[in-house]
Amino acid sequence: MAWCSRRTSATVSGSRTAFLARLALPDARGRWIEDAAILVEDGRVLEVGRREDVDLSGFDRVDLGRVAVLPGFVNGHTHAAMSLLRGFGDGLPLHAWLERVWSVEAEMDQESIYLGSLVGVAEQLASGITSFVDFYNVEPMLRVLREVPARAVLTLAFMDRVEYMEEESWRRARSVGDYLSMVREESGGRVELALGPHAPYSCSEEMLRTIAELSRRHGLRVHTHLSETREDVERVLGERGRTPVAYLDGLGLVGGRLIAAHGVHLTAEEMRTLGSRGASVIHCPRSNSRLGVGVAKVDEMIRAGVNVGLGTDGQASSDSLDMFEEMRLMVYLQRARAGDPSVISARAALEAATIGSARAAGLDDVGTLSPGRRADFVVLDLSSIELRPAWDLTTNVVMAAGRADVRSVYLAGNRVVEGGRPLIRGLEEAADALEAFRARFAASGGAR
Repeated sequence: MAWCSRRTSATVSGSRTAFLARLALPDARGRWIEDAAILVEDGRVLEVGRREDVDLSGFDRVDLGRVAVLPGFVNGHTHAAMSLLRGFGDGLPLHAWLERVWSVEAEMDQESIYLGSLVGVAEQLASGITSFVDFYNVEPMLRVLREVPARAVLTLAFMDRVEYMEEESWRRARSVGDYLSMVREESGGRVELALGPHAPYSCSEEMLRTIAELSRRHGLRVHTHLSETREDVERVLGERGRTPVAYLDGLGLVGGRLIAAHGVHLTAEEMRTLGSRGASVIHCPRSNSRLGVGVAKVDEMIRAGVNVGLGTDGQASSDSLDMFEEMRLMVYLQRARAGDPSVISARAALEAATIGSARAAGLDDVGTLSPGRRADFVVLDLSSIELRPAWDLTTNVVMAAGRADVRSVYLAGNRVVEGGRPLIRGLEEAADALEAFRARFAASGGAR
């Protein structure tokens, strides 16, 4: 069965459209614009300003009503296909949880991964995520992105120290050029490829050196899990005699192309190294909390010059792909850890969920609604009780709003979520297929 986007009401007429809104926030670092007009041509932002200050002649007008418009969220680290494993392995520590996850993943076929990816992309769109960095199988997600025009970075995963992936990891390393051509040609440049050594402990040194060389040769980002648990750190220290960051740095992997997920147990010295090299860390507060691995020192990373983005991780460890929940928990946990309510602001969380993740991913055409960038935006219903009264609307968006407040979502000026529901045909059938996968696996004696 095939799934495809529903085009009938999702596409605005004409290539020049003025979207009118009660409020708009073009940039998380800026101010809200009242009675705003967002001028879009061929899927790109031309101008955002007060409607009385911009020239609307020649533009089709779409009055969005009493709403607030903000840039689409950028999910800096996710495993969207893990919709297949939502609710799996609750209460297990990370490495016991991973062993059980890998036992299921070894049995997954490409069709199941495609369906899981489709549901995961729909889930992201429903919560306002319009771009994402995915760490899973490239081919099934690329198939989804032929149907859903989101901006994405797809990570080609390697873990040659995990038995079921050893041979496949080296096959992928030999085929990076083919993957790169496939991604670029099939997406028209909308989707990028990254190299994904799973973690310093799950890849051999030879594999990591190979990835460093491939990254240099092709100009590709490197996306990895870094210092997620104390056990991760101790294993690398024991095997390599250096901290994880020092080990990766010695192999040429720490630089402006590094996307490091988690970073929960980084030392101050490691943070300074990451900051001085221009690397990024993607904070995943819900996943870290669910797995009990600790709370990352995000405020210290920022002071050390590290670019910090925000990610949902996968549904098997965070339960849902909801950036509102991630922003809110980021603020709560950082304030609780530091004992200081001023250590992280709501605005800083919104910046991490947009600009920070976009910078980490190397996606310079998303994250803000600046001229020339993609017209990817979220429309929030200002009649929602969570957004009133608006003493500080940014605080309300981060600390009180949620998926239920999303009225619509646009990708390149085209509506892809309407009334809170993704406009993807066959989504319910795809979700049913995920349940069928679980039932088949359980019936075969697999983990539950």
